[in-house]
Amino acid sequence: MRIDFDGTGVVQQQDDELWVPARRVREALSWHLVAEFLGRSPGQLRVVEAHNGDDQYDELEIVQRDGRDPDFKVSLNRVGSAHFRDPDRGCIDFSKQWTSIWLDALVVDDPRVIVDELLRRAGLARRSHLPPGTPDVVTVRAIAQLLAPSVFERRRFECRNGYYYGSSGGRVRWEWFEAFPGSIPYVRPREDDFRGEPAFRFWFLLRDHEPRLALEDTGRAWTLQGDEVDIVGPCRRAGTLQAVTARLWPELFG
Repeated sequence: MRIDFDGTGVVQQQDDELWVPARRVREALSWHLVAEFLGRSPGQLRVVEAHNGDDQYDELEIVQRDGRDPDFKVSLNRVGSAHFRDPDRGCIDFSKQWTSIWLDALVVDDPRVIVDELLRRAGLARRSHLPPGTPDVVTVRAIAQLLAPSVFERRRFECRNGYYYGSSGGRVRWEWFEAFPGSIPYVRPREDDFRGEPAFRFWFLLRDHEPRLALEDTGRAWTLQGDEVDIVGPCRRAGTLQAVTARLWPELFG
């Protein structure tokens, strides 16, 4: 997207171009929305990274954890819109496509409004009281909190899945696992693995494309120094994630 400035320093843009937030903002926003969405139904949904559209999309897909409804899907495409699967037809329902989600998420006073609308378009009930967070939800919330400060950074920060899943196929990102040897023994199958692949449970926080932290959605994290960090225990004891994120923050930004 081309940005121009007038003589007074005010941003000018071509009329045929759509305003979208910077990539670093969409990265942090997407994880915040996913964390809130999964928090409404802890233990029932999961997030995976996907690259559909001939590998052009960069999506966080929310799917059912137990796989009973394979046609349920909410896709947050960081280079496009939010998409929703039509369960009756088994394909994307373009009538529910949310093209302005990234701008809308920036301008609302309460981000829960955006999550409520995502739930409505996905056909899920809105909850007035949130249940306690399960380890997978706590892990995703930790990712969202760790990425939040990156909105103001010049370096590139992002969170990527342990499995690359796209239109042209998929593969385990072993090069990242190898940076955290302590995580490798846990890359073994579990009954609830997405598509039977354990690497989907793992996430890597990257700085300028290099892995800085590894996390598993069971509530574990690993540092480059070889430390294994419990995410869930300190969070439950303190009632907040701040103790955990304060421990991990220097590993990402230091």
